[in-house]
Amino acid sequence: MKLQTALTVLCLSAALVLIACSGGMNNSSTQTAPTAVITPAPQPAPQPAPTPVPAPVVNTAHVHSGASVGTHVYAAAAQPEAAFNWSLIPRAYAQTPAALSLSQSWNGTCASFAKSTQSTASVLIYGLGQSSDQACSSYYNDTNGSSAAMNAKDGQLVIGSGSLSNLVAWAAASGVKLSATASSGLIHIWIQRGSTTLDSGIECQLTNVGSYYRCSSTTTFAVLDGDLVVATLTSEVGDTISGLNVVFTK
Repeated sequence: MKLQTALTVLCLSAALVLIACSGGMNNSSTQTAPTAVITPAPQPAPQPAPTPVPAPVVNTAHVHSGASVGTHVYAAAAQPEAAFNWSLIPRAYAQTPAALSLSQSWNGTCASFAKSTQSTASVLIYGLGQSSDQACSSYYNDTNGSSAAMNAKDGQLVIGSGSLSNLVAWAAASGVKLSATASSGLIHIWIQRGSTTLDSGIECQLTNVGSYYRCSSTTTFAVLDGDLVVATLTSEVGDTISGLNVVFTK
């Protein structure tokens, strides 16, 4: 009995030693995994929120404003896609020019006219058909000024279409001597249109009125832009006129 108990105790002790050794071996072979260290990635610096851009305002009427030199802004409701033009080249828009028309007046003079040859002849009045003879001494053989008018080189320009009228002529009576004929002291207005000389029908004949010889006409004649106006004086042998003035208007 004692032997059996001793063997049992011995076996138990051996088993405990075996278990202890087995546990020690297992403990010695077990390794602990290293702990991983995770470094966070760097974060970007915060950016400011973008400033909202307001949408362009499209007006119903055209607007022109000089944003800078050579810069023009145009807006139109019908074409919003072409609301802005930032070209440095100024825009040029075609315009229909208004018809040019001026109120005009013309005047001419004969400083000292003396008719001593030919029975009836005409001269071009200085400033209204010729610009080189203030004395009006170059004669043309006609009875109403037609030959003189056709030879005029310095007619006065008509600017804008209209009607000639209001012919007035005068000279101091002390410097005038006229014969009593139908052609003596006759003032006549002519129109040069291209190569054609037109009779305007505007004329008057100097007559004595107190201290002046004078005449006038309200007859009108339609003229065109670019026409030239000419005035002639017709006289007889022995006629003299000093300081003659001729004026008419459009």
